[in-house]
Amino acid sequence: MIIQDTILPVSAVDSLPASRVTPTFPVTATATDSGGVAGVELFERKDGGAWASYGTDTTSPWQWSFDTTALGGDGFYEFYSVATDRATNVEAPPAGPDASTTVDTAPPLSSADSLPVYETTPAFVVTASASDSGSGVASVDLYYRQLGGGWTLLGTDDAAPWSWVIDTALAGGDGFYEFYSVATDALGNTEAQSPATDVSTTVDTIAPLTGLTLTGISGQGAWYVSAVTVRLNPSDFGSGLATTTYRIDGGSWIPYSTPFLMSDDGIHTMEYASTDNAGNVELTQTADISIDTTPPSTAATPGGTLGANGWYQSAVTIQLVTSDATSGPGLTEFQLDAGAWEPYSSGVTVPAEGLHDIVFRSTDVAGNAEAEQALPFKIDLTPPTTE
Repeated sequence: MIIQDTILPVSAVDSLPASRVTPTFPVTATATDSGGVAGVELFERKDGGAWASYGTDTTSPWQWSFDTTALGGDGFYEFYSVATDRATNVEAPPAGPDASTTVDTAPPLSSADSLPVYETTPAFVVTASASDSGSGVASVDLYYRQLGGGWTLLGTDDAAPWSWVIDTALAGGDGFYEFYSVATDALGNTEAQSPATDVSTTVDTIAPLTGLTLTGISGQGAWYVSAVTVRLNPSDFGSGLATTTYRIDGGSWIPYSTPFLMSDDGIHTMEYASTDNAGNVELTQTADISIDTTPPSTAATPGGTLGANGWYQSAVTIQLVTSDATSGPGLTEFQLDAGAWEPYSSGVTVPAEGLHDIVFRSTDVAGNAEAEQALPFKIDLTPPTTE
């Protein structure tokens, strides 16, 4: 008696994980037939391409070591199986795949985006770019270090766009900062963590400071009684000095390069400030420079009844008037007939007959001293007598 087998076998590829991170992995199938399964053929396709036979297994359990390396590497793979029974009945291919998985063996790539050469605020944003050809980027870590020290994790961003805020006031203050990023994809593939700098910047939040040195002959108070050499001494411990400028008495701003001489009498207002390479601008500083190199001038005016031949026929009052165009008159002194020096405050009256000499001199507020001057005068109050 001959029994005819006309029933087709049934098979299906067993379910697979949604993703794989290795290029080679097992694929298994389940097959049944009342008369026995002779073999199962595995079909595969990548990224929606054409179906192709991967091989036939003639021994249960039905399994294959699936290697994506020769099939184009990472991508989306779909599978179905076709079983043949011992009566050579062949299963019809299914309408769609039995199982699928995404193969992603390549780590993502990332890099911190470029930064300005200088940052002038302590807190600023650092961004990164990341890509992954497979499962997609899941997170990016950002590392930093200051002044060549050890690397520190700043933080992990779990969603694009990838960005972080670093507050250098809490991370060591001003200085040279370097950054690199490490990305991880959705399957856990992590970019190689080799501390190589992606980007760097110098944080400089402090404006430069400019010192002022004046060299000249000091007079009284804040006055100079000679020309004054002006020297500006700028310094910056961050990005370095860019420019120093100054102006005198509200004039145009002038770039400073070397010391210069101020010689004009007067009270001059000097403004100056420096800018560093990061763009920090010093608050304008102001200094008054008072110069008076000219001594005062004193005029003596005698008053009285003038007779013949230069003789006064009355007591004589000497008025001393001092003028000084810059710092102003200071002290005026006089000496009468080789006596002691006395400070002058108001007219000096001389009632005595005879030949007299008044010597006088003045200094100004700055301390300039006038050369001594002398005024001779003569008094005769007694009329002649005839015998």
